[in-house]
Amino acid sequence: MIKTINTIISVLDSKKAEKIRVYYPAEQSSIADYIVIATSLSPIHLKTTMVAVHDELKTVNIRPAFPLDNDIESGWTLMDYGNVIVHLFLEEKREYYDIDAIWAKFEIKDFSG
Repeated sequence: MIKTINTIISVLDSKKAEKIRVYYPAEQSSIADYIVIATSLSPIHLKTTMVAVHDELKTVNIRPAFPLDNDIESGWTLMDYGNVIVHLFLEEKREYYDIDAIWAKFEIKDFSG
């Protein structure tokens, strides 16, 4: 699973996503082992970043539990890979929903795998 997280972070970084955060709530929540949150710069950037993460994980036979959310106009998309959930936001939506606050105590400050 660490390899999956590293792959996601690498793709997000290569696509210039901002404010990438990794949370590990597994010991206190059954929702996922890891939650990755990042900010996209525009709706088009959000979509291309989402597709890039999806395509890269597909090359190593990792598929989402549910179809990708293609409603990029909402400013928030979620990719559920079972034990890993990836949230991509536009800045204003990330600030508005502030889900980072929910997971803050589980943040991994230095994720080097």
